[in-house]
Amino acid sequence: VLWEEDPTPARQSSKKPAALVGLIAAAIVIGLVALSLLTRGGRETPAASPLPAAAVVQRGVANVFGELEVLQAEYTIGRLSVYRLPQRDTEDRATFSFSLATIEGRLVYEEPGRLRDENALQIPDTGRTRTTVVRTAEDGIRTLTVEPDDRRLDAVSGPAAGPPSGPFVPLLGTLDQAVAAPARLLVGARSVEVLGEGQIEDHRVYRVRFRVDPDPFTRADTIEMHLDAQTYFPLRVIRSIARQDAQVLGPEELLTQEAIDTAFGDRDRMTVERVDLTSVELNGVALPGEFRIEPPEDVDPETTDAGFEATTREAASEDLTWLLTPTSIPGTFREQSTVAVTEDPPPWGPRERYPAPTGVVQTTYFDGMTTVVVDQRQVRRGPFEVADSPIPDTTMPLNERILPGGEGRELRYAVSPEVPPHVWGWVDDVFVVVSGYATLDELVAFAEAMEAPEPSPTPEGSPGPSPRGSPSPTGSPRGTSSPTPRATP
Repeated sequence: VLWEEDPTPARQSSKKPAALVGLIAAAIVIGLVALSLLTRGGRETPAASPLPAAAVVQRGVANVFGELEVLQAEYTIGRLSVYRLPQRDTEDRATFSFSLATIEGRLVYEEPGRLRDENALQIPDTGRTRTTVVRTAEDGIRTLTVEPDDRRLDAVSGPAAGPPSGPFVPLLGTLDQAVAAPARLLVGARSVEVLGEGQIEDHRVYRVRFRVDPDPFTRADTIEMHLDAQTYFPLRVIRSIARQDAQVLGPEELLTQEAIDTAFGDRDRMTVERVDLTSVELNGVALPGEFRIEPPEDVDPETTDAGFEATTREAASEDLTWLLTPTSIPGTFREQSTVAVTEDPPPWGPRERYPAPTGVVQTTYFDGMTTVVVDQRQVRRGPFEVADSPIPDTTMPLNERILPGGEGRELRYAVSPEVPPHVWGWVDDVFVVVSGYATLDELVAFAEAMEAPEPSPTPEGSPGPSPRGSPSPTGSPRGTSSPTPRATP
């Protein structure tokens, strides 16, 4: 029974060998505050009426997010994960902690894409980091970061929609991964248990539970959600996992079995994440002042123009004739917006080691819950091998997989606590990156749906178009599958 488990082991620490990229500075640090965070719960109440069927619950969750225009909420997240610490070790390497950190924040979302997300991250034995992100179509993305020894305001106009050209800022901010992603898993679950009714403050709630495949995206094998009985909006999300599957909680290169054993103690399973929402208001009025940041008097904004301009995919294809077209869109996702750079895009990738593309187009897809960004860039010298994640400036090792795609396309997949799940690969000379807190199958479906435009009629006597047997990233002809089987991370 989930609530009979003590999810708060005593403090211990472990370190990786010096040869590895980073150190796990503190294995587990959980005290009375964390115990309260993960174990305080809503009261059980006798069922006043018959409980809804699982299908009714799933339909209610899908509907409340599908009709969401404005969301205002305060949130508290307790998450056991691997975190990068501000300090470095004596050899100037990044230092990491496998800890239960606390995130407390407030979010305001207004369709179509206005966001204010302010929160404070507290990692044990470190100072608190406060971050406020505001995004609007008019002003771009403004991020105010307040650390114990630093304060800065980054103002980005013409921002990218997401990786690899910029950070991933989903439409629902922090709640995309913490609440919306598990809600989507609930809607699509084959078997959902409606456990009973409960009470959270003045809300009557339905308690539901379902199983998921443990991987770095789900970070659980069981998810329990407490849904408002009137709206079906989640007010609490609890993820738990068995010891044998706990490796998915962090990069294999950093998360040692010793740290996992320290966290679990003598238990076979434990709660690894809990999200509580309060002061939830759906489809109310968001005041204009919510979407502005007033910088501190002693902080001058650092202004950057990322060079992206709002457009449509159809308009972009007129200038960029190579632009791929999706033959289908997975699930209930719908196209939300498109931005593009058509003049002098810079080199890209880690340390900007890949040549400048002829253009970059990013399209955002949204289903009321989860944001997915599809990045396309044509590189005339491509395709070449991009074996590592194309997302720059990652300090934490990633869990990566090779995924042979359809029509011989080789796709790769990566995820870490620092970056969202993402898939990348080539379609002829167009490099595609799909990012978002969606399932592996959904990300792959986006990538495999991208098709090259039909070639223009060839004048008589001129060479015809090159065959689709252009080389893949590994140098084998397109249409030849990699022998590596698709693996679910």
